[in-house]
Amino acid sequence: MYLNLPRVYSTSDIYRTNFALPISGGYNVRRSPGSCASNQVVFRLATGAFRGEAYDDDRDVGGCFGGNGNVRWIENIKRWDGRSNAGVPTTDNLWSNPLNWEGDVLPPCLPKR
Repeated sequence: MYLNLPRVYSTSDIYRTNFALPISGGYNVRRSPGSCASNQVVFRLATGAFRGEAYDDDRDVGGCFGGNGNVRWIENIKRWDGRSNAGVPTTDNLWSNPLNWEGDVLPPCLPKR
């Protein structure tokens, strides 16, 4: 496990954390105990193959914070990566090319080419 966060934890947002390695036991983040915490810890812009809800253990408290539990992952921010989902660099630098964006999808504010 990478992080074991107590129920009382003063920071709510954690930015740009990379979970690139497999974790013994299957969880990268644990938030205990098994009741609603005083605040929700939110990971924003996390990277790596081992990020997200499938890799946190917030002790089955899905009823907390509107059903999101004590640990939440927000990844709805589009990032320019200059390569396709397959990891192949693109041949242009066009903002209008979906392959240049993470997930190979344009942000909603950009026109399609």
